Amino acid sequence: MIRNVKRLSRKTVLSELSRSLVVRIDPKKVVDHVSGNAHCPVAGCCKAQMQKFGFPPGITRKFGKYLTMYEPYVIWSRLFTNQGPIRAWSKYQKIENLIANAANIHRSDWFEKLNRDLMKYGRARYKGIFMNRAEEIDAFFQDYFMGMIDSMRTGGYDEEKAPDTGQCQIDEHGNLIKSGVATHRFCVAKILGIQEVPWKVAGVHAAWGASVSDGRGRLSGDRLVEEVQRVAQRYR
Repeated sequence: MIRNVKRLSRKTVLSELSRSLVVRIDPKKVVDHVSGNAHCPVAGCCKAQMQKFGFPPGITRKFGKYLTMYEPYVIWSRLFTNQGPIRAWSKYQKIENLIANAANIHRSDWFEKLNRDLMKYGRARYKGIFMNRAEEIDAFFQDYFMGMIDSMRTGGYDEEKAPDTGQCQIDEHGNLIKSGVATHRFCVAKILGIQEVPWKVAGVHAAWGASVSDGRGRLSGDRLVEEVQRVAQRYR
């Protein structure tokens, strides 16, 4: 039993409460996201400062990786930054443009960017996927993205096909906002009008945490789950 979430790391809270913090929401009702270091705000802030003062990249990466193990579940107000509308988010606009050009993906902004990278650098890249020929860029879109989009268009959000559960946070006003993990799937679901996707509430703003705490300023695991599910009701 968790007596006070405020004293625990995100890793511990998610491990202990697991499925109890997974909510099912209508993506059309979510309007904001957080970007930048939102997924690991403490580690991200420390890494940014280390880079600023010239620490070697290897040490910065190792220290940042170590800190991610101790990311707090309740996020300090000063680290809860970079919140903005989803429709103005470059990732959302990239997927929206791709779907709009589904009949001819060569006209999409994303395809054109990868093709420019191929021409300029001799290869294009998406995360750990490297494409050395134009045919490989075609295959990347057709086999991966367009396949995923077509599957979601006909069958909705299939959790068995999604490798990870998308994550969100609760801001100071008690609103769900998109954060890390499964961002593309979420954007596709929102654009296609899919009515239900699973989200794991992976962090909360300190001010919201204080507003739902008991008289002694403690936020138990049971109370957290109850309040998270109460917030989620507005997004169904």
